[in-house]
Order: sequence, then structure tokens, then C-alpha cells
Amino acid sequence: MKNSHNVSYLFAHIVICTKYREKFRELSELCIELERYLKRWHCESIEIKNGDNNHVHLLFEYPPTIQLSKLVNLIKSSSSFYANQVPFWQFPGWSNGYYVASVGKSTEKIVREYIKNQ
Repeated sequence: MKNSHNVSYLFAHIVICTKYREKFRELSELCIELERYLKRWHCESIEIKNGDNNHVHLLFEYPPTIQLSKLVNLIKSSSSFYANQVPFWQFPGWSNGYYVASVGKSTEKIVREYIKNQ
């Protein structure tokens, strides 16, 4: 990412799960909304995929001004609010925990393939 005063190359891989790993059929539709939230916070989505309808993998590039723990909380709260506004969706909510890992240039391609093959 280029900014007026810096250039950064920061990637993160986040996995968030539904509460009690409960299945949610519309999780792929919610992934589209997650991509919109990432753009809102100046992140570039690389790969987003739902796995088994009970967890989501997010691979994205983010600016150095963003704290990942706050970003995860914003994503989870915003998407939960959105899902609960849609009629006929019985969204179980997100679990309290999450997985996050920083990803370097060489491993970014490996993580992208891993997410695609889930």
C-alpha cells in the first residue's frame, strides 16, 4: 500500500467462526459484506472464503495505521449487525475467539492457495 509518506506491505490471515461452530447457509453472502467492510477501513481484500458454512478465512492487505485486534472486532460487530437486519436469516453470531497471523510476501501465495482449497 502506498501512502503520501510511506509504503507498506502488510498482509494478514484471519479466521473467524460462528458461535458453537453452528452452520449458517448464508455465510457466503455475508462474505460479500465482509469485503465491503474491509474496503471501508482501507484494506485490500485478496481472498475471502467461507469454510463448511461455519467459519470464514480472510486474507487481506492492510495499512500500518490499523490495529488488527480492533479491525477484527469491527468486522465481527458490523457483520453481525448486518446479518441480524436481514429478514429470515438466523445468524448465530460470531464466537469470541479468532485466529490472526501476519503473512509475508513469500507465504502470501501459499496462504491464498490454502484458502482457495478449503
